[in-house]
Amino acid sequence: MFLPFLNRGLFVDPDAQTFFDAVAATGTALTSDQKDLINPFYTGLKTDGIYTKVDGGNILCLTTAAQCYVDWKVPSRVATVNASPTFTFTSKRQFASSGSTDTANIPDSINTTFIPSTAGGVMTQNSAHLAVYRVSSVVANTRNFAGANGASDLSIIPRSTGDVLSARINSGTSTNYQSGITSSSGFFLVSRTATDTSWSQWDSTQGANSPTSASTGLPNVAIMYLQVTGSSAALATDGIAFGCYGSGLTTAEGLLLNTRVQTLMSGLRSL
Repeated sequence: MFLPFLNRGLFVDPDAQTFFDAVAATGTALTSDQKDLINPFYTGLKTDGIYTKVDGGNILCLTTAAQCYVDWKVPSRVATVNASPTFTFTSKRQFASSGSTDTANIPDSINTTFIPSTAGGVMTQNSAHLAVYRVSSVVANTRNFAGANGASDLSIIPRSTGDVLSARINSGTSTNYQSGITSSSGFFLVSRTATDTSWSQWDSTQGANSPTSASTGLPNVAIMYLQVTGSSAALATDGIAFGCYGSGLTTAEGLLLNTRVQTLMSGLRSL
């Protein structure tokens, strides 16, 4: 089957084309330059063996907010937002939270609609990853990408107390990973590969895989950007431009994913 050319003479990956069509259905199509950057992201992840390990994700630095809500892995899945969100969208740059503390009404939230315990994806209790690309201030003790119910949380705190990357990967107890997290932006990843084994990554620097809090189950609430559910919710005031989640990744795959995401972000955010 002949596939159409992109702006710079590349063939369109079929899954990328499905995403392009779904985005166009929002009322605003991606530009040729955006497609030229997104298409090799798909082909690269497939070459790296990572594409099938992703359940879903969003590119949050496209031209319109509606475009960003379309899941790049499962384009038929579209994120929902609260009726009166207080986050700020900057075209081709990021989504940023207001830092509101109104946890009862969850004013700052982009709901992926993916509920790990019922979605039937590749993520399992002992095989899961959560990745986010942050583009503005990393505020201590805030979580802005998580599915949390208190007993079995999937959440990442890139900069916790003491400049430590902290996370819960299908667990009710946090694990502290890398220290010295003082940068205001970057690619952050946590991955669980066994009951008591997980690791973290900040850009291309990886953290120790132990000790790790044991897994307790898959979250029964949806994964959200810029807001976590539950009484212990801590809101982020920083900006994010990308996120994805799925099954556990090896450390080698983490480095490959970092390279693909960094290339995509530097390209899209410079348009």
